[in-house]
Amino acid sequence: MEQVLTILFIAIIVLDVGACEITSGFAGLHVGDVMSAKWFAALVVLAVAAAAAIALLWPRPMSLRFPARDTYVIMAAILIVLSVMTCLPVKTSAVAAFWGAALAVTLGSGQSTTLPAALLSLLGAPLLGALLLAVAVPAFERLLYTRDCHLLVRNRYLKRAILVAVILLAMLLPLNYTRLFAPAFTVGGSLSLLNAAAAGAIALILTVSVARSVHRADDRPKHLRRQLPSVFSLAGVLAAATGAFAAVPVIVSPGQIRTFNNLLLNRGAAQDIADFLAITVATPLLAFVAAMALLAFSSHQLIIAVITVAVALICLMVHLYFNQYHKHSQTKRELRDEVSRRDEIGDELNRMDVAYVTSRFNAMGKEIDIKQKELIDLSLYIKQQRTYIEDTSRRLNDAANLDSADDMRASIQTIARELTENLRLSNEMDRVYTQVEAMHKNFVSRLLMRCPSLTEREKRLAILLRLGLSTKEIAGMLNIEPKSVEIGRYRFRQKLKIDRSVNLTQFLQLL
Repeated sequence: MEQVLTILFIAIIVLDVGACEITSGFAGLHVGDVMSAKWFAALVVLAVAAAAAIALLWPRPMSLRFPARDTYVIMAAILIVLSVMTCLPVKTSAVAAFWGAALAVTLGSGQSTTLPAALLSLLGAPLLGALLLAVAVPAFERLLYTRDCHLLVRNRYLKRAILVAVILLAMLLPLNYTRLFAPAFTVGGSLSLLNAAAAGAIALILTVSVARSVHRADDRPKHLRRQLPSVFSLAGVLAAATGAFAAVPVIVSPGQIRTFNNLLLNRGAAQDIADFLAITVATPLLAFVAAMALLAFSSHQLIIAVITVAVALICLMVHLYFNQYHKHSQTKRELRDEVSRRDEIGDELNRMDVAYVTSRFNAMGKEIDIKQKELIDLSLYIKQQRTYIEDTSRRLNDAANLDSADDMRASIQTIARELTENLRLSNEMDRVYTQVEAMHKNFVSRLLMRCPSLTEREKRLAILLRLGLSTKEIAGMLNIEPKSVEIGRYRFRQKLKIDRSVNLTQFLQLL
């Protein structure tokens, strides 16, 4: 029962490891630039098969060994930690959770055999990665980026470096992670047929998840200038853990090393600090507490399985809920921003419409003022002409009373010459009436709708009254007596059927 549950837990953990941790080792490397997806899948299959054979057939000193019951508790604790940490906005690692649970199991049995390996994995590995990064960054700058060579040659060197990185990671990452799962398939150093079949199935799941994840993330690399040194730093730590540290089984967390490298390259970014502390401190501490709690139920495997599955399902539902909540909040925020943007556009359009109408109104007002000023000027001109005509009449009478015929002829000739130059009154009046009628075209139309029988003289009288001219001013412009204007006003009022209590000028202005 323990073996079956352990394999089930491992299968779930493998999916997370393949989709998150191993894939993060290839993050930023555009695999499609150096090999096709088929070749990459074949490379991963060979690497995983070789790593599984080495770890399962030669367990010492490559892997740790625990009793079946302790292995079951460790895998359950890892699954609980991964489920809980998934709900938080920080990174986690199955390797760091493994070391926390392994410490709890060994300390629970009164031993501390895993303490050196845990310290080397959680503290020694990122420090070694930082040291290798400090060497790799200037080396890559000198060999690839600051080297005086053609761009095509430099691009060729860069692709070769990416190819080497992909091959190293494909070989070392599966070997590193099979150490995490090998204790569950070895009992007393031997490998059963059932365990071998389960190991093969899990290796296949790991291969498919890695190949699909890397193939799906086929984006052009960004900041490759920093990522390549970090990738080779990770490969160096994995190689050291496999070779130099073979006497002490070390399982490296690629996510931890990459996070620590980013922390150094980004000069202490807050998110990188939070991720590194979550992997190095929070994850193993939570796994230690979870394993200690599960050890209290170590004699009841079914209870441990129920607790683990319950925690995993609750965390999964919480994670899905918050994902949906964040998506819903983001959608609402986008809708609110869109509505606000449209309101701003509408307000701006309204302001533009108001400004346009106001400018048109001001322009029309100015035009009316100019026309009215022209009309007043013309009215003054007509008055001057009337005065001139009266003066001319007086001069003619004086000329008629002259005794000498020559003087009379000279005076009349002078008066005739002046009349020829100044007799333009009728033309000016026609121009005035034309302009006034054009300005008040709509008014005349409405006036004719009310009283279609109006004559031209009455229409002109209505326009002059609407302009606010007095009876005396209208009489001067029309060259008639003020009494004639009063009679015209009376007849006009009768045609419009307006009561005497109504002001005619105001009525016409409001029409």
